[in-house]
Amino acid sequence: MADFTDGQLIGLMTLGIGVIAFLAVLEWRRRFLRLRRNGVTTVAEVISSDHRVGENSSWYRTRISLRDLEGEDVSAKLNLTRSHNAGDKLRVVYDPEKPTRVSLASSLDDWNPDGGLLAFGRRWGLVLIFVIPGVLMLLIPFGDPICDDPAFRDMQFCETDRP
Repeated sequence: MADFTDGQLIGLMTLGIGVIAFLAVLEWRRRFLRLRRNGVTTVAEVISSDHRVGENSSWYRTRISLRDLEGEDVSAKLNLTRSHNAGDKLRVVYDPEKPTRVSLASSLDDWNPDGGLLAFGRRWGLVLIFVIPGVLMLLIPFGDPICDDPAFRDMQFCETDRP
């Protein structure tokens, strides 16, 4: 097994998180493009809208009802940035193979702040926040520089098996 410094191990873990975020973004993008390409546009009715608060954001979990191509009533959930009243009509796009996979029709527009480029940028930004530092930590050696100095090798926090 290779000998990694603490900094390189942290870089490897950070890079791993970036890779996982990258794969998540690719999956989100695949679904986004599938909805854009194959989605069916219809009008849905709002059933309820509940305010949710997270650690750094708030949103409205909105339950909607729509009728699919086969005439079946479908209930789905959307996370939206603003509240809607029961009975409000929303233009949505759903996946005909999985009608509960729904998005606001306007969020498929590249310039809509509820989706599109802003959401896309947030997702890719998350990837870059982890990938760039992870790569730098792997390439730039750091970790235990003080313990590499012969004057400090005998310190309690330095490993004793260093040459």
